[in-house]
Amino acid sequence: MYFAVISIFEMFATIREFGITGRAVTQKQVTIECINPRDFTSDNYRRIDERPYGGGPGMVMMAEPLSQAIEDARLRASQHGCRVDKAHCPVIYMSPQGQTLSESSVVDMTEYDGMIILCGRYEGIDERLLSQYVDMEISLGDYVLTGGELPAMVLMDSVIRRLPDIMGDDKSAEQDSFVDGLIVHIILSRMSLRVWQCLKCYFQVTMPILRSGALVSKSNVRKRVVQTYGKRLRQR
Repeated sequence: MYFAVISIFEMFATIREFGITGRAVTQKQVTIECINPRDFTSDNYRRIDERPYGGGPGMVMMAEPLSQAIEDARLRASQHGCRVDKAHCPVIYMSPQGQTLSESSVVDMTEYDGMIILCGRYEGIDERLLSQYVDMEISLGDYVLTGGELPAMVLMDSVIRRLPDIMGDDKSAEQDSFVDGLIVHIILSRMSLRVWQCLKCYFQVTMPILRSGALVSKSNVRKRVVQTYGKRLRQR
């Protein structure tokens, strides 16, 4: 799968070099490229922002360099074998006004050939570019970050781990939280009986759970419902 990230900051080494996503890149199951819109400017300062029309605080990212960066990303995507259209390689803008990312939408995105992810900065991006080029806007939640780079990495990580043959066992992703709308059941590591500190934890915590059959029964739906809504109600 191909990912092109349009950003003024090259800060994607974490997802390209470490963990499951890093292994996917190394094994050429996934390609992640960063495109800097400053490379498509013509002035000496490589300027990509301007004051908002009508006044107001902050700066707005200009349409011209971003549009050229998107066209370059589309060309690169086609060179990687992607069908460059909305249905197979959409342009996605990470925005607080977008649709909230969910596990079901992540699964749908695994069907894409690739995606072009647009990361905003400052007060946002010129609306004319969004209306002409962007196919989808995605949000991580009702809060604001300094830029779209961290949300872009969250999006890529969540999609990459759901691709076939990426994780050691594909069933791991299928049994994760939110796949069926619930969080995962209680999970405990195996503890050594030779360590005195673990004995108390073992008898007080582990044994009642094991006796209840929560970890070995084929159907944990009821317990998972209690776990999901019990925890979330306590957090309110």
